[in-house]
Amino acid sequence: MVQGSGGPRKTLPELLSELDTMLGLAPVKQRVRAMVAEMDIDRKRRAAGMKTAERSRHLVFTGNPGTAKTTVARLLAQIYRELGVVSSGHVVEAQRSDLVAEFLGQTAPKTRAVCESAIGGILFIDEAYTLTEGDYAAEAVAELLTQMENRRDDLVVIVAGYPKEMDEFMEANPGLRSRFANRVEFPDYSNEELAGIFRIMARGQGYELAEDLETALPQRITRIPRGRGFANGRSARQLLEATITRQSGRLATMGDIAPEALNLLVANDLPAPEDSGVQQGDGGARRSLAELMAELDGMIGLAPVKDQVRTLVAETRVDARRRSAGLKVAARSRHLVFTGNPGTAKTTVARLIAQLFRELGVLSSGHLVETSRPDLIGEYIGTTAPKTRAVIEKAIGGVLFIDEAYTLVGDSPSDYGPEAVAELLVQMENRRDDLLVIAAGYPADMDRFLDANSGLRSRFGATVTFPDYSDEELAGIFEIMARSQNYLLSHDLRQALPAAIAGIDRTVGFANGRSARQLLERTIARQAVRLAAPDVDLDALPDEELQTLHVGDLPVA
Repeated sequence: MVQGSGGPRKTLPELLSELDTMLGLAPVKQRVRAMVAEMDIDRKRRAAGMKTAERSRHLVFTGNPGTAKTTVARLLAQIYRELGVVSSGHVVEAQRSDLVAEFLGQTAPKTRAVCESAIGGILFIDEAYTLTEGDYAAEAVAELLTQMENRRDDLVVIVAGYPKEMDEFMEANPGLRSRFANRVEFPDYSNEELAGIFRIMARGQGYELAEDLETALPQRITRIPRGRGFANGRSARQLLEATITRQSGRLATMGDIAPEALNLLVANDLPAPEDSGVQQGDGGARRSLAELMAELDGMIGLAPVKDQVRTLVAETRVDARRRSAGLKVAARSRHLVFTGNPGTAKTTVARLIAQLFRELGVLSSGHLVETSRPDLIGEYIGTTAPKTRAVIEKAIGGVLFIDEAYTLVGDSPSDYGPEAVAELLVQMENRRDDLLVIAAGYPADMDRFLDANSGLRSRFGATVTFPDYSDEELAGIFEIMARSQNYLLSHDLRQALPAAIAGIDRTVGFANGRSARQLLERTIARQAVRLAAPDVDLDALPDEELQTLHVGDLPVA
């Protein structure tokens, strides 16, 4: 448990100015200012002898690690002191171990003692959702509620933690939601804000940044992975610490060192992403931009898709170059809609785009999370938004690929699909610096999806249309798939293949590349029946015959 004093008194304008100078946190600042305005008006009404509404001052802070929740809590304690809400303005930081005892009957007194130490200020409980876990935790929550009621005139409680877990915490006891009337959501820092935090921390430790490091820093910041382990400001600090370590190693190899060099960090001191102390995501082995574009070009068909991906890559590269030159860059939405019939390589291209954007510095890990309606929609009221949020959090640093996204648009008023769409829009805005969403489905159905919520069309910057494969392209896919499974095509089968492909029914059930794979699977099955016939000595067959598919193996249309 950590207890801090209220510190030297500052005026309300000074405290609000300090809040305004903090990097980022725009929605937090707006929410705090709204609460201050309410309390100021209430104070003036009381001074004029007017009635004031009963308000709960207790707060829920939700957000990922390193988003300045504790810093804002300390500032809020002093603001509350100046507004007369609390008397001393100190902060007591507590967690589960400070409140929950090991033996029966000891938890309530332990929790009560912590609450009493916070009288006159703020009790800040980090990772409060852990109070729903294990023995005696419920006793701590019950005692906390009692003290919040008994001490409501001079105690403010702030509970903090991850958004999803805090939703579950608030459901753990029916008294919690009524006590915590206000929720403040702390967004992750943007890449520009993280670069600013890096600079402030460096200056705070007496370091200067060389011009080449200043130039390289924005691109390096984009390489901080935003998956599991990302800690916002703390991740920026980890990068700075790794940079200082590399500077020390560089200087140690030099002879006489000028005093100013001891305080100078240069571009070569910045660690590579894999050396910065934070694990990269699971986007697979890194490949160069040229290698990834060559893979795109090597795919069969999809000419309009390839053109559009090349355009996206070109725009991103030019934007990065303009940014490095100090020129203005237009805001772009990277989120995409993929339309097309089944089996047109939409998922394959999405996975490739994730890796392309990783190499371009738009995404930190470049992994792909595939999802659909059942992964996003809850079974009961209030469970859909947390479920959607949890899936999105897995995709941070990469691409969230929503197949058949139109199924999120429910036909029934009781359908929870619109709730998932609303949460998706919120997260697309909050995580816009390190999340790309691709919504996929049939063309007509995707138009209906985009019209279901007024915010959808503005969030998705472009639509990529995937055409059906021609008969020649399906024959090429058949051959590639066969080779990948170590099969050879005989001359007579090659001659008969175009007619067999043309005989594939392109009405209901047609699935493009998957239909070509089904044809290959049936051909392999017929080859197996032929080779395992009673009159064939399977063990005596040469290996080449085991690999070769003949025209007789093609299934009859």
